[in-house]
Amino acid sequence: MLLVVLPPFVVLILYKMAFYVPSDYQPVAIAPQEVPKVRYDFDRMAQDLYNQSQMTEAFHYRLTQKQVNNILMLWQQEPVWGVKFPAIDQLENPQVRFQHGKLSLLAKVSSRGIEGILTVSIKPELTSAGKLKIRWMPVKMGLLNLPDSLVEDQLQNLLEALRTTWQRKIEDVKVGKKERQQKKKILQKLENLEDELAEFMITKEIVVDSTFKNNDRYLRFEALAIKEGVIDITLQPLMENK
Repeated sequence: MLLVVLPPFVVLILYKMAFYVPSDYQPVAIAPQEVPKVRYDFDRMAQDLYNQSQMTEAFHYRLTQKQVNNILMLWQQEPVWGVKFPAIDQLENPQVRFQHGKLSLLAKVSSRGIEGILTVSIKPELTSAGKLKIRWMPVKMGLLNLPDSLVEDQLQNLLEALRTTWQRKIEDVKVGKKERQQKKKILQKLENLEDELAEFMITKEIVVDSTFKNNDRYLRFEALAIKEGVIDITLQPLMENK
């Protein structure tokens, strides 16, 4: 086995890069007196999306970085609307960052007493065929790119954990027949994702349908623009449900 000894200054540089903290990663806890406001903002956003989806004309919808980060922080601090933030070992204070054409998720990770900031970034765009193409950027710890093999292993672990969770939900005797069928569909999608993971790690992109369901109506992305601190979306309600 060949042992490579790096010069001390190289080790120091790599250490500084790995544990670099982006200047704009500044998660702020939601004060108790601010909790009702954050909840109200989320409810208002959801209600606004629902109301506009009932129309026939395309409409504009905006998400701000601050709104999303407040909700993420509140989810971590306490159960919100009966939903608790997913328990992910050694992951804290997730925050999003909206930049021109790019969406990033940053979070503090810790292992064996060592902490660093993990950054996962994507570049979504609408294709000429009306599909949503999502390009995967290198996953970073601080300023260092993590090896693809490590990222793939972690994604496989995450998919397996999600699959196990949904399998338990399906087997829950309290779940009704209709709800069980819906959960089976989600489980099948997770299994399909696992099959497609290897190819995704090679191409670093995925193309999906730009149509999604919001309550009882389907909506289609007509335009998508990620700017500094905001995401502007144009959505077209579909007259016929898929």
